[in-house]
Amino acid sequence: MKKPVLLLTALLAASCNPAMVNAEGAASWTDEQAQEFASFFESPLKSVSTITPNYSAFTVETFTATEEISSTARSSILSAGDQQVLRNDISAPDGNVKILSLNISNEVVETAVVDDSRNPVPFRGNYDSGYLPLADLDKAESLAAYFDIAKTEAGYTLTGKESATGLLSAKMGQFLFTVNPYNFDALSAYKYVDDIVISTDDAGTPSHMDFRFVSADRYGAMSESYSVELSAIGSVNLLSPVEAKMSEEEAAPLKTALSELKTAIDGLNFTSHVTIEAAGAEKPLHDYNSYYNYDDPSLRLMLSDNAQTDATRGKTYTGMAYMPAAGGYVAVGVSPASDYAANLNLDVLGLETGALPNIGLLTTDFFEKDASVEGRYVFDLDAFDYNDYSFSFDAMEAILGAGDWLSRASGVYLGDSNSFEFDFHSLSITVPSQGYPSFELNFSSDTLGNDVTTTVTFSDFGTTDIETVKEFVDNNVIETFKNVIYEEGE
Repeated sequence: MKKPVLLLTALLAASCNPAMVNAEGAASWTDEQAQEFASFFESPLKSVSTITPNYSAFTVETFTATEEISSTARSSILSAGDQQVLRNDISAPDGNVKILSLNISNEVVETAVVDDSRNPVPFRGNYDSGYLPLADLDKAESLAAYFDIAKTEAGYTLTGKESATGLLSAKMGQFLFTVNPYNFDALSAYKYVDDIVISTDDAGTPSHMDFRFVSADRYGAMSESYSVELSAIGSVNLLSPVEAKMSEEEAAPLKTALSELKTAIDGLNFTSHVTIEAAGAEKPLHDYNSYYNYDDPSLRLMLSDNAQTDATRGKTYTGMAYMPAAGGYVAVGVSPASDYAANLNLDVLGLETGALPNIGLLTTDFFEKDASVEGRYVFDLDAFDYNDYSFSFDAMEAILGAGDWLSRASGVYLGDSNSFEFDFHSLSITVPSQGYPSFELNFSSDTLGNDVTTTVTFSDFGTTDIETVKEFVDNNVIETFKNVIYEEGE
């Protein structure tokens, strides 16, 4: 197995003469050409890499990695065949990394990246260009220490020496996408690039680059072949809101329906009905109501009638309650048989940050009319390039709220219980001729083992009375909550 030579750059550089390169069609460069070469890699650039794994692990033969990179921004897209599988957009105008993402309102959101000590992570040295070591080769002599130069009809070919492997491996190993799915020995694993060939024009401006990206350990090595098209750009095209799927006229009924529902929910008194059905099942897996009673200053409480079983406390009803001492709403559990009630976590939420279903945050930009069902609009989450964990979570919480225990804490909605990822396929909204819209979230559940549909409807605005719900009355739920929370001051 070929080993990378990572520490020999100075030694090899000392013995090279740029005017005498041992290669067919050998040529030398001027300092001006070297400066043109170096300037290209220091300036904003775009690289489009065709990645061919030299092993059998995928159903697709090649991946495509598209990078736009500058000193303050980076946009990275990885596609498998014609399907985009990953996109990252990073902005660092102040030198520190901020990840850009889309929210369910079709707005670009910045999230600062911090280290384990909560300090900002600098862009340079962590997320900047893997090509930057080449920007230091601005003299003909230094360039020739790393590359054999040969003249071609179109310009020049620069073939990397072992010293080029040492120059680029560390930075490229940090910069490049890792598509290799195999595990390597943690104690001896390392990565490197070799077989480096760069094509330039007569002035020294790069246009193409080939290399191998090798993952190795003491047991062996595997590689991907990179074929990279290079071009200069003015600036990085970062993430921006997506274009609306429907015209304003087409979207108007949906916008009106969502606005009317948000207004009704903002009245703080209503009931939501939730059913969770597996494909092909004869009856729902879950069928329950959540009763919102936030309009009563003496009992700002939401509870669901789908009692859970706690190993210690027995039958437990979950929901949210306003806690004056906390200054917001917290998740609560009530266990009547144990005469017990308490908050379930330390999160404090407001009405606009999860205590209510965030219907008002849903934009119509992502939805299209369903030609087969009157009044139905569909958001194809499978085809949405920006549907990461955070986006899926927000979409789920928009229709269910943070007080819904099955979605917030149980794992029912996880597509993979090991990676804790969602696998949401679509979110549909049906607008009836009269009344409020209903919602359907279609997803795959690792826990339930099937394609699953959650349906959410809303009703009883202004007439919901949580203290008269039969399930709660029969099990002394509200009295337990009042006695423990209010009398004991928890």
